[in-house]
Amino acid sequence: TWHFIHDKVRVCIYESISLSKREELHAKAADVLNKTYSVRSWNPTLNAMLCHHYVKSGQRVRELRQYIQELIFDITLNHDIFPVVADKVLLSCSSPFSSREDSEAKIKRTVEILEEISTRRDVSAEEYASLEASCFELAGGYHVSWGEYEKGKIYINRAIKLSEAYGFTETHIHCLKHKAYMYIQTENPEKLRLAARELIKLAKAADMMHYVATSVRFVGMSFLMSGEMDMAEKMFVHTIKLFENLKMTGRSYTLGSLIANCYIGEIYRMRGEYSKAMSYFLYCVETTEKMGLYWGRSYFLTHAANLAFDIGDYGMMALYIDKASSFFESCQGGRCGSILYSLKAVSEAHKGRMDLAIAALSAGEIFLRSVA
Repeated sequence: TWHFIHDKVRVCIYESISLSKREELHAKAADVLNKTYSVRSWNPTLNAMLCHHYVKSGQRVRELRQYIQELIFDITLNHDIFPVVADKVLLSCSSPFSSREDSEAKIKRTVEILEEISTRRDVSAEEYASLEASCFELAGGYHVSWGEYEKGKIYINRAIKLSEAYGFTETHIHCLKHKAYMYIQTENPEKLRLAARELIKLAKAADMMHYVATSVRFVGMSFLMSGEMDMAEKMFVHTIKLFENLKMTGRSYTLGSLIANCYIGEIYRMRGEYSKAMSYFLYCVETTEKMGLYWGRSYFLTHAANLAFDIGDYGMMALYIDKASSFFESCQGGRCGSILYSLKAVSEAHKGRMDLAIAALSAGEIFLRSVA
């Protein structure tokens, strides 16, 4: 290894090397760095170095794949409300957090690279279609999660069209999941049920049982939104059973099971069976605490606080809502809605701390402004 301290000497040596040799050196550097890279550990510097060497070695397709790999974890961990990810993967992640600006910059760069390589002769039509479908599915899911539905639909519909044409089943499944979340967020139970049933059919054919279980939960949500509580509960119980069956085969998706438990708790809360509802919420909270699972914890704590508010137990509400806001603000994974800060404001006002109550309302307003 030669080490040149002076920049000008280093540049002079570098520029004296032939272009083909230079590309070869960059390709070798990328291979070495790739051995230390893990998508589960958030390392923007290493990612930038890898992309730099891919560009300099003329490996644009590998550069694009690197961006796609980063985006999968970025969007899934930071922007999906409930990631459909196995326990071992979630628990091995370094809990990355990136802002909307960071994620949007990655999406923009990914689409730019996709356009740049569209005329390359070393990329087959099917490989390019696969890259395009992946890019558009990720971008669509991101925009749906932030309530930008028109943008999201454009990307998702294009990704579905490519998936149907080339048989990209997994990408198609991810697209249908995004559509289901869009119908949940826009409160459209009829379309949600149709999307969920289509997703069940596709996931069964692909033997992706974690998505079958997730789809059954979507069906349950459609019944819940329609006010059909008994049918909703039946679907959520079935979801839990499907996830338990997966666990027996060594594939654990605890978060998926907990979400269904939380929704059952919501059904009991609506029926006025408060102690039963609280037992479901606390089961979800305690399970995430025991496992060290951050995703979902602030959401479950908020539901427990909301129930405490319903029964007029302000001490219990303060305990749960303070924990919920602390976890959410630590950026250790998980999502919440504006209700967290509404309850936080009520709790602080009840204690007579009006400045903190106003600060909580301001935080809640950010959600209401940002998410359609």
